[in-house]
Amino acid sequence: MDSSTMIMIFAAVVFMVIPSLKDRVVPIRQLTLAPVIFLYFFYQSVIENFHLNIFNESVIVLGLVIGIIVGVFLRKPTRVVVDKNARLIALPGTYINLIMFSLIFITHFIIGYLKSVHPMIFTYDNTGAMVLLFMLACVSSISLGGNSCLYVKYFTSSSTVLHRMT
Repeated sequence: MDSSTMIMIFAAVVFMVIPSLKDRVVPIRQLTLAPVIFLYFFYQSVIENFHLNIFNESVIVLGLVIGIIVGVFLRKPTRVVVDKNARLIALPGTYINLIMFSLIFITHFIIGYLKSVHPMIFTYDNTGAMVLLFMLACVSSISLGGNSCLYVKYFTSSSTVLHRMT
C-alpha cells in the first residue's frame, strides 16, 4: 500500500465516515464521492492482485450487482429531507458507512496478507480467490447502490428549505 492510498483512506475516514455518524445536511453532489472512492479502491485492488479471465469477470459483475442491490435495501428505509433549490439533502446519522468501510478495509487486508504470504495465490483460479473477488466487488458497490437510492429519493421528494450545517 503506497502513501497516496494511505492518504485516501485517511481522508475517507475523516471526511466521509466520521461525519456520517451524526445527522447532517450535505450538497447532493457530495453523494458521488463515496462510490467513486470505493470503486477506485476496488479497481486498484483487482488490477494489482487478480489475474482476470472471463470467469473472474462474471464473478465481478455478479458481486457488483449484488452489492448494489444490498446498498439499495440498506438505504431504502432512510428518511430524507431535500431542498431542491439549494441542492441539499438532510441525512440521518447511521453506522452504514462505518460498517461498509470496515468491510472494505478487512477485505483489502485479507487480500494483502494472502498476497504477502503466498505471492502467486491469485495468479491461478481457485475457490478462495473467487470468493475474495466476489466479496470485494460486493462491499465496494454497496455505496453505489445506497447513494443511488438516495439520489432517487432526492428527485422524487418534495422540496423543503434547508440550511447547511457547518
